[in-house]
Amino acid sequence: MNLPYKIIDNFLNKKEIEEIHQTIFSDNFAWYIASHQHTVSSYDLKENKDNNTLDYFQFCHILYFLKDNQTLVNSDYHYLADKIISRSNLTNKIIRAKVNLQTQNKDATLETYNCPHIDMDENHLAAIYYVNDSDGFTFLFDFDNNIVEKIIPKKGRLLLFDGKLKHASGHPVHSLKRCIINFNLTT
Repeated sequence: MNLPYKIIDNFLNKKEIEEIHQTIFSDNFAWYIASHQHTVSSYDLKENKDNNTLDYFQFCHILYFLKDNQTLVNSDYHYLADKIISRSNLTNKIIRAKVNLQTQNKDATLETYNCPHIDMDENHLAAIYYVNDSDGFTFLFDFDNNIVEKIIPKKGRLLLFDGKLKHASGHPVHSLKRCIINFNLTT
């Protein structure tokens, strides 16, 4: 099946990749535990959980959020998202952007993942920028909920895909952390 996604390695230049990495992993970057104890809502967990689902907490830093159909800045670090999108030559606007950090999970395997989900019901383009190398795959599912792609997090990689595709983050099993910037963009 030919899914609508694209992987771009070395998306930014080496200096920009390092600046983003150092900023996010600095002592000054604030992390917040996700508002719920899982990476997705309880509805998604109930509806989409399967035998490989091992939902686990994550830390977040929200850069932009959507409120009353308006995108609002939530962080002084929003320029990180702006830099990535401006380099993409996409005309899409940011609806939401957040940094997600998962810590090592020794109870997981490389085939377990957080609950498959879509980020929002409206048509949108989803993007994931990988801040660091890790062993926690990004899983993409077809419309019948079969895994059709496993993308390894590679520092400086950008993954673009149709926001209607279910996806799930794998757990870092050997790596200490898995960090991404997650975008939802207008279509």
